[in-house]
Amino acid sequence: MAGKPLARAVLVLAHAAKASQITWRSLRRLAPVTEPIDEERWQLQTEQEALQNLRSVLELCANGKLKVSDKTFKPSAAALETITEHLVNGDFYDDEAIAAFAWPLLVQAGGLAKLEGGRLRLTPKGRAALDKPAAETIRLLWWRWLSHGVIDEFSRIEQIKGQRATNVLTAVKPRREIVAKALAGCQVGEWLDVDALFMKMRRGGMNPTIARTERALWKLHLEDPEYGSLGYDGFHDWDVCAGHVLVEEAGGRVSLFDGRPVVYGAAGAEQRNGLLASNGRVHDAVVGRIA
Repeated sequence: MAGKPLARAVLVLAHAAKASQITWRSLRRLAPVTEPIDEERWQLQTEQEALQNLRSVLELCANGKLKVSDKTFKPSAAALETITEHLVNGDFYDDEAIAAFAWPLLVQAGGLAKLEGGRLRLTPKGRAALDKPAAETIRLLWWRWLSHGVIDEFSRIEQIKGQRATNVLTAVKPRREIVAKALAGCQVGEWLDVDALFMKMRRGGMNPTIARTERALWKLHLEDPEYGSLGYDGFHDWDVCAGHVLVEEAGGRVSLFDGRPVVYGAAGAEQRNGLLASNGRVHDAVVGRIA
């Protein structure tokens, strides 16, 4: 339930940071940029779009067309509609604002615009950006977002309640650094499924920790605080440690997917992403195939 918005949030930053990356578009779009890849997907060239969209957003700010909240700094519904109308080929999806939502936050984080009277206005830095190569400005926005992001991306997953409670979520900067490291390892010009990216991150130990502690995880919930707690999600050490012992007593071997030993009771609890159990003889070969 929460995976789709989170994946999209990652993609927004990827598009802004790596203008040469390519993403997928729904067939519901009415004005495809290129020929369809197959019956369900279109190919988008986001490089040139990002360069043009940056200028469009800066000009909207210069003309005072974007209204944002003075509490959350998020764009209003009217601002989202205005931005979408000015984006090259619109937003990524017809039914959800992604790029239109991200651009006002990015220009604020980059110091290109600031809130004045409920609307975004260009700063001197923003006015100067209009005369600079857009690619340089996009690079600046990416690095500024890593340390000066206006919001916590996780807050976009509105179905998960309890995020505002004290000492529940981890600091956002380390999470962004992990995502940046994972994106830096992506090959430009190669297709990469989001699920494949997440699997690669888990196997590489690049797994952002969202909840500060296991107790904090129980405070995050869907619908009902008690029965919908995320503390029930997945499995826990006590669910697998007994089976771990049985496998090894029978002569088998248990490890993480990359071959590292399982460490119980440790921060991060990487075994929650899954374990590899074998008869022992083929273990290293299997790790070599999946790591």
